[in-house]
Amino acid sequence: RNSTSSQLLLGAALCELKLGNEERARSLLRDSLRADKHHVQACHAWASMEVRAGNTQEATTLFEYGLEIAPTYGSLWCAYATMESRLGRSTKARALFLKGVKQCPNHNALYQAWACLEMRCGNFKSAKRLVSEALTRDKTNGKAWLVAATIEERQEQAGLAQLILQRGLEHAPHCPQLYDKLGGMLVSTSKIQQARETFERGLEVDPTHAPLYHSLAELEARVCNVQGLADLHRRASNIFNPNALEPPATSTLGATIFHKSSSTSRTSTSRTSSTRTSSTTTRHQNYYNNNNWSEEEK
Repeated sequence: RNSTSSQLLLGAALCELKLGNEERARSLLRDSLRADKHHVQACHAWASMEVRAGNTQEATTLFEYGLEIAPTYGSLWCAYATMESRLGRSTKARALFLKGVKQCPNHNALYQAWACLEMRCGNFKSAKRLVSEALTRDKTNGKAWLVAATIEERQEQAGLAQLILQRGLEHAPHCPQLYDKLGGMLVSTSKIQQARETFERGLEVDPTHAPLYHSLAELEARVCNVQGLADLHRRASNIFNPNALEPPATSTLGATIFHKSSSTSRTSTSRTSSTRTSSTTTRHQNYYNNNNWSEEEK
């Protein structure tokens, strides 16, 4: 707490926020900005926290300040516009998105989030144009393919939506959300085996993507596959720690991080734990930059 490093204070704040200590996090974020008034990431983190807490007026003040000191920080434009969109203030959200793309024309998340706004408002033509802009700039953006498919699904073009998802997987094969969405659409058309294979491919890509386990479990329950459900439960139990606060050294998966073994089974377990650790680290680094949400959340 006595550190004068804005970056360290931000890191500490994110840890406190992850543990649910909102007031402590708020205090650390305030100290982080005091230590460096131009630390836009700290401003973004604080504003995002206030949005989640429902303190939209405080969040607005922080967003405005952040954009004043860093007008080309695309993630802040996206977060601010997204907040206004979720509050139902579509006109202001559009204005912010427009200013954002002018300042940051290559920030894909702005086009993607703007497309989601237009889709919710029923402006499908505008939504298609915006998501096309995002995909033109980066065809490997899996979530943009997801939005594009959802636009077609909203217009009752299920076949076209499936084709878009398949095309998306060709360009973004490491996006688990695409497998989940495509599998769900296959289930809705009673293509059970194809759906199961799609979910399984998604789990191969990202064995820590929890929604895929839920989707596959619903599929197996639908066809009364009791053995499949049992196997899936076992697989999930080997990946996820039911107690997030349990020290790593006391769990089987966590212990392998600190105690190496030459046996094949222990090596395999250690690899799994390493994957989880890397995934968690990435989430912590991007905790305050989580506003690039896809339409599947809506």
